[in-house]
Amino acid sequence: MDMNQYLDLFLEESLEHLQNLNQSLLALENNPERLDLLDEIFRAAHTLKGMSATMGYNSIAQLTHQMENLLDKLRERKLSLSPEIIDTLFQCVDALEEMVGSIREGREPQTAIGQLAAGLALLEKGESKHALIKQNVESPAPTADVSIQFNEYEKNLINAALEKGYHAYQLQIHIDEQCLMKGVRAFMVFRNLETVGEIIASRPSVQDIEDEKFDNHITVVLVTHQKETEIKTQLDVISEVKLANITPLGSYKPSSQPYEEIPGTNSNNNIVKEENKINNNKKQRIHQTVRVDIGRLDKLMSLVGELVINKTRLEQIHLTNNTMGLNETIEQIDRIATDLQNVVQNVRMVSIEQVFNRFPRMVRDLAKELGKEVNLILEGKETELDRTVIDEIGDPLVHLIRNAIDHGLESPEERVKANKNREGMLKLAARHEGNQVVIVVEDDGKGINVNAVREMALKNGLVTPAQVENMDDQAIVNLVFEPGFSTAQTITDISGRGVGLDVVKSRIQALSGQVHLETKQSQGTKFVIKLPLTLAIIQSLLVKVQEETFAIPLGNIDETTNLEADHIKNIQGQKVMVLRGKVLPLLFIKNLLAVPGHKEQHELYVVVVRKGEQQVGLVVDELIGQQEIVINSLGKLLTGLPGIAGASILGDGKVSLILDIGTLF
Repeated sequence: MDMNQYLDLFLEESLEHLQNLNQSLLALENNPERLDLLDEIFRAAHTLKGMSATMGYNSIAQLTHQMENLLDKLRERKLSLSPEIIDTLFQCVDALEEMVGSIREGREPQTAIGQLAAGLALLEKGESKHALIKQNVESPAPTADVSIQFNEYEKNLINAALEKGYHAYQLQIHIDEQCLMKGVRAFMVFRNLETVGEIIASRPSVQDIEDEKFDNHITVVLVTHQKETEIKTQLDVISEVKLANITPLGSYKPSSQPYEEIPGTNSNNNIVKEENKINNNKKQRIHQTVRVDIGRLDKLMSLVGELVINKTRLEQIHLTNNTMGLNETIEQIDRIATDLQNVVQNVRMVSIEQVFNRFPRMVRDLAKELGKEVNLILEGKETELDRTVIDEIGDPLVHLIRNAIDHGLESPEERVKANKNREGMLKLAARHEGNQVVIVVEDDGKGINVNAVREMALKNGLVTPAQVENMDDQAIVNLVFEPGFSTAQTITDISGRGVGLDVVKSRIQALSGQVHLETKQSQGTKFVIKLPLTLAIIQSLLVKVQEETFAIPLGNIDETTNLEADHIKNIQGQKVMVLRGKVLPLLFIKNLLAVPGHKEQHELYVVVVRKGEQQVGLVVDELIGQQEIVINSLGKLLTGLPGIAGASILGDGKVSLILDIGTLF
């Protein structure tokens, strides 16, 4: 059976179970007495094992099976939960996530699980993983003088493997003389080795091993991408089995003689099979999916039904020239089109919970690594966003949270000295505001030192002393979004290299969003991200400049007003107007976008737009009105033009450019 048809479903459900494992482990760490959490973790691991075994991903099945054994002992109270067990289970979940990630990218899972499996086996016996290190340095097993005389077929296989970048090892394996079931141990050896590579030769033959017609020694040849340590680990977990010797093999001189297969060895070219398998997997296309409430689909079907009825009615009107009926039908179709748009838009909506859910584990690990105490508060997980935005917003949030924990929040000792709680607060909140979603990342740490930012900006040549003189504190703090900027005294693997906030800003702007920063010394820092609900259809204000029509997203507009040319002032080379006693900088769209035309107008219109806390007035010739527009990409050549978010086709067939306020000024 071709299991690839179920790959999308497997990936989708695997991610859900991994998320469940992470959440339940976090909860179990805080509530070790809750047996229901152990049951939940066991169920998730068990389901994942069954799914992966069915799909043929044996390494995932093997690791989850080992996890099950350990979890079963914990459920039966034969073992006590310890920090070592929790950490090991978290490491297993990380390995599983890595393997599922490989499958999603069309690659075979190559994650080495031997060490983890061995650790789980020891913990299951009530021993510490440290015993694993001790086991590995025990005296070597007795060796047997077993040498393999390869036939031409086997030599060709070894040569082919080496040419394709594999390693080839000859393994001499000793089974304890007191072992009563040598065949079973030999089977376990083959099973474990085949999780990391392919066995292309064995002495004695496979048939003799199955029939237990051998003494206590087996010699096999394994081709693999893994290193010797991983192979050793795979064998260390099998009791009564010792790896006596491991020898890397080199290539053999080619021979013109035809080779003969020997009984008991693999009869097919495993290397070719493996390569074909990987190549086939690479060709698999992973589709993005959205799980949809059945009620929304029912509504969609109902609206399509109404549309069909009205289509029939239009045909009848065409035959009878019934003008009154035509008007009614047009109104009906207008209503249906609006409802259809809303339903389809809702179908694309996904709860932001699936992005937020990854952070408790990340915060826990970072806090532990940095020796900090962090209380993570999640609010508004049910807030819905377009699927496209959901897929893109995760990485910027990861940057902000890592920065907050590494640089924002103080150590418990520093917080106590500053009369704060030992535990730092990190809040991640989401909410709807009109046609936008607002995401806030806030901490109560030490805040950003404005003087340090100023000095670093001058030192790095981001601004000149003259420019700094004219900048207020907010403008100076905003310099942290410049590429390469960092005030961190030390570079860690978490942050401090000055790569991050500029990426955050550019990613959010690419989503037609904005990011704003607020900070207070010793009180904390807050990042406010505003994103459009959907990237497909937006409400906009159409304006005219010369003969061109532009669309400005309504979410960026505060208000509109008119302006006579005589009322435009000039302050230090910047054109401004006075709006209710406040000086408002003016930007002329005609000049910004080099719009052709020489028409001069005495009365102009100003669209007041907002970027973060900054307001400017965009000067246009005419306000056309509010309209819903469908955003279309400008294609590969024009994508990324500053000031332009895309284009839309208007009702009269003309094309209108959509202004991107985030990059316009």
